[in-house]
Amino acid sequence: MSAEEFLIRGRLKAAWVGVLMFLCVFEVSANKTEFVQYSAPINLELKYQETQGDYRIQEWIPPGESLEDWSKMFTLTDAAALHNLDPLVFFEEIGKQWESACPDFGGRVLYSGIENGYPVAVWYLYCPLNNMTGKPEFTYFKGISGAHGFYTAQFAFAVYSSQMEQPLADEAIDQLKNVSLCDEALPEIHPCQ
Repeated sequence: MSAEEFLIRGRLKAAWVGVLMFLCVFEVSANKTEFVQYSAPINLELKYQETQGDYRIQEWIPPGESLEDWSKMFTLTDAAALHNLDPLVFFEEIGKQWESACPDFGGRVLYSGIENGYPVAVWYLYCPLNNMTGKPEFTYFKGISGAHGFYTAQFAFAVYSSQMEQPLADEAIDQLKNVSLCDEALPEIHPCQ
């Protein structure tokens, strides 16, 4: 899968959610030592997962909802081919994809820095009408640049602007804060919890 296909796929599968239930590990990358650690969202269930070559995706939505008609979605992705990619460059590319699919989109970077020794960025994007779902979409993203892949966590809400209140934004940000990358082979630099 090319970087462009990855970015398009990531845009089409965007999503995220907030409260913690238990700590679990999402194993990624070819070397099997670099892991995304996260807290599984409460009241969401894993509905979709797929691996295509060096690209992997997992999606959680509320029980009783479908991948075609969801109110909120938490998504994890990894792409080994995009290791050491600057998260801000990734944001710019995702923004171009959103603009292409949704000319009235908006968004901004909320945070950029280093977490557990890895470059990260957090941003949100908004589309007043997602052509895929026929609904508006607010998506909060966290991109992590690893030595063995590029990892994203996404929390999306299919709500109108008037419905996107602070508790939903807090739910997404809280969920993203609990997503981190570690490397069992380098515990002194990238410790796993």
